[in-house]
Amino acid sequence: MKTFYLINPFPKLHLFLVECIERELIRKGNNVINCYSLEMAYNEQTWMKQGDILILFIHPLYLLKNSEMMNFMENEKVLRCQRILYITEPLTLSLDRMGYQQILKKYKIYDLWTYTEANRVLFKPTKIHPFRTFHRISPLYNETFNWLSLEEDGGERDRDKLVFIGNMSVSRKKVIEDCFDEEIEKIEHKTEIWTKEEWKEMLRERRFYLNLHRIPGCPCLEYLRIIPILSNGGVVISERCNEVEMNELRNYNIFFCDREQIYEVWKRLKDNMELEEINNRWELFRNEMIMNISFNL
Repeated sequence: MKTFYLINPFPKLHLFLVECIERELIRKGNNVINCYSLEMAYNEQTWMKQGDILILFIHPLYLLKNSEMMNFMENEKVLRCQRILYITEPLTLSLDRMGYQQILKKYKIYDLWTYTEANRVLFKPTKIHPFRTFHRISPLYNETFNWLSLEEDGGERDRDKLVFIGNMSVSRKKVIEDCFDEEIEKIEHKTEIWTKEEWKEMLRERRFYLNLHRIPGCPCLEYLRIIPILSNGGVVISERCNEVEMNELRNYNIFFCDREQIYEVWKRLKDNMELEEINNRWELFRNEMIMNISFNL
């Protein structure tokens, strides 16, 4: 039995991603210790040994500037473990890629995971630091996201609001203003939604959700944001991403379009999409897009 340490010092940011991976590792017969604070990680390092595996869910800026985190990473027992870095951010910008390269070099990390296929295409090994493996581990359906059931969905969810979850960047704001114009009140913006209870309350009330990339033209799909929605009967209108993931999700409740088409696609779906079709796509997603780490660790 292998022991995995999941190092997640900001648990609110990656709560469901880490839980989803934890459940899958346990399902495969592994021992998993979820270190949801830096203090807990420090306490657990006493028991770490060669052959154990650390999975780090940490942004480069935090890892490179936080002295306590750096001390933890440089501990002798931590260095004996296999270390996997989970990349939680889109790597569209060269500055972001450089930050992760710094971490790989400084802490001799040779194995990477990420949530989107586009990151694997964008991030290449270098001569200075060639990594061994780079796996796409997207948070797909398992009990982590079993919040609402088909049986309790009677079609009462509101269709007249389009919910956007996340920070309202300049480019996102412009897209919404251009598309909705005088109907801008149809957009419901949520910035603080972290817990399962908050997600369940929102999903019970609203049917349609908007996914916009932080950077125009970004090929990375925001899996961490859309999987809770697709797992619980919501419908997503999303800006286009990479062809691999658009093709994988084409049979479910997510509809890809260009930025200028968002309003028209939402209006067509809210006016014409039957509850039976939504539920069929929802059930299909739960049956087909099941979390599975299929390679040997």
